[in-house]
Parts: sequence; C-alpha cells; structure tokens
Amino acid sequence: MKCVRTLGIVICLLLTLSSVSIAFAESCTVVTDVFETNYTHTNKIKAFLMINGSTASVTGEIAPCGNYETKVSVQLQRGKNDKWTTIATWTGSCSSGTSEVSGEKSITKGYSYRVKVTGYVYDSSGKLAEKVVEYSSTKTY
Repeated sequence: MKCVRTLGIVICLLLTLSSVSIAFAESCTVVTDVFETNYTHTNKIKAFLMINGSTASVTGEIAPCGNYETKVSVQLQRGKNDKWTTIATWTGSCSSGTSEVSGEKSITKGYSYRVKVTGYVYDSSGKLAEKVVEYSSTKTY
C-alpha cells in the first residue's frame, strides 16, 4: 500500500512538472530596463546606443523562443522638442535564430538621440508571428 501511495505521489509530481514546462514553452518573458513583457515567440529584444565624440554606435537584437526566422530593423533617431526623426536605418535577418545588427553614424550637437529596434519573428510556415519594438535610453549630445 505504501508503494502504491508513493507511486501515486510521483505520478502527480511528474504531471504537475510537465504541465508547468508546457506553460513555459508557450510564452517567453522579456526583461527590459523598465518592465517585464510577455511575448509568445520572442525571448529577447535589445536596443543599445553609445555616443563617443560625434559618433553614435547602435546595436539592435531580437532572439526568438525557439528556432524561428527573425528580422530586425534598427533606427537611429534624433529628437528635439519631443519630435523624433529617423536619421539612419540598419536591417538584418536570420533564417533560424537571433538577428543582430550594429552600425555607426556621425551625429550633430544639440540633439537627443535614441535607438528604436523593431523585431519580427516568423512562424514555421513563414507567416509573421510577432512584431516587437524596443527603445534604448535617450542620450543628449
């Protein structure tokens, strides 16, 4: 009787753990600088801006939950008086995994700058499964 009860407990634990892992497999949590976001197909999205002298260095990345096709668009934006204008764009893609793009651009003093990253994840049939957007912190030059 003791063996049957132990076996019952083990089976219950296995079923509970398998349902928990299935729940985690269905969605991903993306942690950004500000908050946590739940996405279905995106594991990570990153927007990075560094200003060194009069040069802005940018990086954008999207990583899928699984082996999906991804595309990324990275825009360097210049702002003044709450109006943002894209001054340079870089794009990249990967047929089965993370897409990452980096670039550099000369910038002008007297403006704020930020990076806008738009990531696209496509499902196994090639249809757009998810579009996500992330912004870097704003830097003034």
